Amino acid sequence: MIVQRRLPSERSSLDELQSLAESAGYTVVGSLEQVREPDPSYQIGSGKAEELAELVAKNG
Repeated sequence: MIVQRRLPSERSSLDELQSLAESAGYTVVGSLEQVREPDPSYQIGSGKAEELAELVAKNG
């Protein structure tokens, strides 16, 4: 699972992150992107953290 938090002014790098993970031998089963200011607790918002937890539970 790849998670990216970025600012609105930044470009997405999910494709690059996926390529790097696969080159290192990992299988990417999904990705999430949060476009916002960092949250002090998780870097991503609590709703996105819940979404991530559900995806991880589903995909192992």
